[in-house]
Amino acid sequence: MLVMSLLAAAVIALPGSGATDVSSLSAVGEPGLADIEDLRREAVDDASRAADRSPEPRSMPEEEPAQATPTLEPSVPESGSADETPEEATDDDAGEPAEDESTAESQRAASRSSLPGGFAPVAGCDAEVPAKGSVGNGELGDAHLCDVGDGHLLRPDAAAAFLALAEAYESSRGESLLSCVGNTYRSYEAQANLFQEKPNLAARPGTSEHGWGLAIDFECGADSYDSSFYAWLSDHGEEFGWVNPPWAQQGGSRPEPWHWEFEADLLS
Repeated sequence: MLVMSLLAAAVIALPGSGATDVSSLSAVGEPGLADIEDLRREAVDDASRAADRSPEPRSMPEEEPAQATPTLEPSVPESGSADETPEEATDDDAGEPAEDESTAESQRAASRSSLPGGFAPVAGCDAEVPAKGSVGNGELGDAHLCDVGDGHLLRPDAAAAFLALAEAYESSRGESLLSCVGNTYRSYEAQANLFQEKPNLAARPGTSEHGWGLAIDFECGADSYDSSFYAWLSDHGEEFGWVNPPWAQQGGSRPEPWHWEFEADLLS
């Protein structure tokens, strides 16, 4: 628009002259047209320079979209719900006492099944029945003997059977059978000493069942075949493998109502 206005002004008025109409311009001839052309070019140049000086309108920076504030949600375990809380580690998980207890019970069950009669082994005793010929009579040690109480020692299978017998006795009579125990295992030396003291009663050293941890000499009135104690043992002892051997019974070669021996074969 600015260029057209300047051209119109140039056509109407020329510098250095008065008002001129179109007809006068036509009469001017060739020099007049050159002047008009010069004015047109000057007008175009002025317009171009004016346009260059005009600052371009600044474009408003695009407003960045507001970033959504992330919402933190509780993580949910893949295999559970959000309400589930992780289980805390316990001492049982670290040392596995539950598993140890189960293993111990399995071992006890295995031991029970290996003993004649399936009786529970003596608690805290890891002794084993010695292999035949591996040890001599009266030479058994801790590896082959269990303490049934008050320091009385018996072979593991005899000890387990005795404790079961003692439990039955106490349940039936309300008395302790252990308190009636006089003698159990005898070492070879103890047998020799006893034989010297009582050669007519004691067995020769190395031949007594006491030397194998398989015999008990009872007290509590057990010195009579007519006692209630002897009667109870006679009625129930064999169920647990304990008997008054024939030679020790009334009418035997050497009567000893107090002497009882463990015979594992009775429980097989």
